[in-house]
Amino acid sequence: MSTVHVAWARAGLLTVAILLGSFLVRRSVADDVHENLPETIVRQFNGLEEQLEGFDWEEEHRRITEMIDRVWEQNGWDGEADLYARDLARDVAAIPPWKFTERFGLFSQRITERYRLSPEQSGYFQGMMVRELGGVLLKHGPTIFDQVREVVEVRDRGEPFTAEQVARWTNASQTLFTDARGVADRVIAGLTSKLRPAQRKTLARDVAAFDRRWDALEEMRKRWKAGGWRPGDWGFGSGKVESRGLDASAPDARPIAGGKAEPVKAWENARVSRWVAHDPSTWYSLVLDCQRRYDLDSGQMSAARSIHDELAERAMAYTEPRSEALEKIPPKDRSTHEAYGPVRVLFEQLQERIEAIPTRKQQDQARS
Repeated sequence: MSTVHVAWARAGLLTVAILLGSFLVRRSVADDVHENLPETIVRQFNGLEEQLEGFDWEEEHRRITEMIDRVWEQNGWDGEADLYARDLARDVAAIPPWKFTERFGLFSQRITERYRLSPEQSGYFQGMMVRELGGVLLKHGPTIFDQVREVVEVRDRGEPFTAEQVARWTNASQTLFTDARGVADRVIAGLTSKLRPAQRKTLARDVAAFDRRWDALEEMRKRWKAGGWRPGDWGFGSGKVESRGLDASAPDARPIAGGKAEPVKAWENARVSRWVAHDPSTWYSLVLDCQRRYDLDSGQMSAARSIHDELAERAMAYTEPRSEALEKIPPKDRSTHEAYGPVRVLFEQLQERIEAIPTRKQQDQARS
């Protein structure tokens, strides 16, 4: 259960698809499910496996381990149950995903050891996993395949992921995400019913920690849907693939939308000290203020600037055709005049999305 959560947290339901697929198409692990899989699904998984085999998994595992560690650290998941889940995720990730029988074997062994399951209890647990994950695959196969394939293609090109891509993936996978929570709840309930009191105490601690991590993930997904994803959410650091094109500290000459469409000086040289809701040319100062208050890193600033540019451009698209009429409105009335209402609404969206970028730890530090 914890390993599944890590997969979702890392790649927005993408890496887990590889895990589900490899698990379910291996006869030695799940003959009964395999017999019911459409041939097209089996062929698609075989094709994805061929793509994945091109990865240098030693290097990939090093990267994944660093990412997992960063995610746990920045979210403050430092309890015993959290650290157990982290270590389990790291150990399972050491095995290439195309060797899923080995992955599942290690996962089952660790679960058996953690809760001291009897052979009967362990068999019951594995049977539940096969049935539940089989249902997820059969229902959500198209979404899984499309997203995994796209992620692999982006990685093959050496390109960074973007907030726009993640927003699209997150929205498309919402039903899958909801069903995954249902799977977790049913597996937990089923396993609990078979455990002795001492075993249940350990499971209860792990479930409480799992629920906290899941709640945090749900909050992050809300932000991702709105275009507020940042590389740090998935534990990306300064690696080649993760950081390319994401350095927000480099000089930039991105346009900042105002009354007219024209190039604007780099953000670092900007001088407006306070934003005005009805004037999009001042909105970048809100981004800079958040950077200062929350000590945003380069990945977070990249996400913030992307959100700013999107909303500022939308505001400009509204103001430019109406520039003559808007200019006639006295400046003192623009903060309340109905003609500027759509611009103020966009500014409210900007505030909401930018304020959602900092981690809980950054927000707590800013308040202290």
